[in-house]
Amino acid sequence: MEDNSNRIRHLEEMHRVLDLKIAEMEAHPHVDEQKVAEYKKQKLKYKDEISRLMRQDWEEKHERLPEDFNDH
Repeated sequence: MEDNSNRIRHLEEMHRVLDLKIAEMEAHPHVDEQKVAEYKKQKLKYKDEISRLMRQDWEEKHERLPEDFNDH
């Protein structure tokens, strides 16, 4: 089973960085709406990938039978 925790942490950090960039850009009166939209789209991709990896980890952890299952 591959543990995705490092990749998930990295994606969460990238998501957080984009969130800060978006907030900073939106605080200015002359915001580049196209760039903000690109950042929001990328942020959503990160969130989707985080969800996918978390679901994959959960499924891998819960599909295995206990080691002593066949002994009964």
